[in-house]
Amino acid sequence: MARLGDDEFMKLYSALYRRSYLHAFTILHNHHDAQDAASTAWVELYNRWPDNVENSAAVVLRRVSMRCLDTLRRTARQPVDDADAAQSNDGGPAALDSGDLMARTDLVVLIDCLKKLEPEDLRAIWLSRAEGETDIEVGRRLNRHRTTVASRAQNTLAALRECVEGVAP
Repeated sequence: MARLGDDEFMKLYSALYRRSYLHAFTILHNHHDAQDAASTAWVELYNRWPDNVENSAAVVLRRVSMRCLDTLRRTARQPVDDADAAQSNDGGPAALDSGDLMARTDLVVLIDCLKKLEPEDLRAIWLSRAEGETDIEVGRRLNRHRTTVASRAQNTLAALRECVEGVAP
């Protein structure tokens, strides 16, 4: 493994970062996760650029894909197969601009159901599912026992599921 010179690397980064971010967003469908995956891949490539590279874009996109798969495994999510979601004029994620009425309806239903739940329970779910904290860590933050956190999270997710399934067309 070699290391590119700083000027050479910056040219490559300037030419390919947006493409690498959009590639990550296409897989993850989450702006922050896509930024993390792309940035992590670029840092890794800066520190250890492979020898004898013929196609720099392929190397970058492969590394970004690997970081996306790591994120999906860590969060136990499935990749989303929707290339339109990664296209936006400002480089950020498209906010349901694909014209998919069903997705908009589902989002409205989800938001309505989330509004019915207790804010502290939602925070506990966010901390455990999105931030990856354990029940013990969430319990410390919320000043609750870990079994209370686990059972309330389970009950809140069940209530959310019932609400969404009961309201959805």
